[in-house]
Amino acid sequence: MGVKGAAIATIIARSAGTIYVFAHLFSGKAIIKLAFKKLTLAYPSMKEILKVGIPTAATQMSVSIGFFFINKLVASFGSNALAGLGIASRIESIAILPVIALSISTITVIGQNMGAGRFDRAKHAFLVASSTGFIFIEIIGALLFFAGPFFISLFTKNPDVVSYGASYFKIIALFYGFFALMHIARSGFQATGKALPPLLLSAINFAVALLLAYILAFTYNHGTTGIWIGIATADVIAGTASLAWFYTALHRKTKQAA
Repeated sequence: MGVKGAAIATIIARSAGTIYVFAHLFSGKAIIKLAFKKLTLAYPSMKEILKVGIPTAATQMSVSIGFFFINKLVASFGSNALAGLGIASRIESIAILPVIALSISTITVIGQNMGAGRFDRAKHAFLVASSTGFIFIEIIGALLFFAGPFFISLFTKNPDVVSYGASYFKIIALFYGFFALMHIARSGFQATGKALPPLLLSAINFAVALLLAYILAFTYNHGTTGIWIGIATADVIAGTASLAWFYTALHRKTKQAA
């Protein structure tokens, strides 16, 4: 069934997983006990959830929209360039999983300490998470910088596709650490109940990336290399701004509580 079969298999797998999770959640065996008969509308809680949830959803949407336009720019250079980016981004999505896990943990730790009024511990947790994430992802980035062609060749033997994908890692992978800083700071803001700063940072990140990518690729004729440089530059700016913004907010809270 080709690609259609892969799509159908994905739907079946996700549906089975969703059914299992909900069945377990309402079976009474889960740590959190839920029952349909006892469910009631808690408007104050819903308001707080939506207050954080809607901007967070918009943040994720802005990421998807940004990638859509990046793909559109890359498509201007042919199907091989687009395929190279596609394979590289799939490998990248696996490489950054440790940062995703770390940022999720950061939400819990910072949220608990902020709720307890221990802003000093929240700040310490943020610094530990940021430094750990930066160093770890930079090591992975160095691996992809040198071994990018090997990993891409596992998916295709087309030399042009391999070349485009490898050129992506030669530029982007060196700056993964700033992506980690941005992601962890975004999680920190969510932990404090402030979802608008991550939305603003994400929007600025992709606006800068698209602007620089277009100028470097088409005005200065740097091709896909210009697009990669635009993305990397935007990540450095957004990562540095995210770190400074959230750390300053935490530091101010810590001084006020002292």
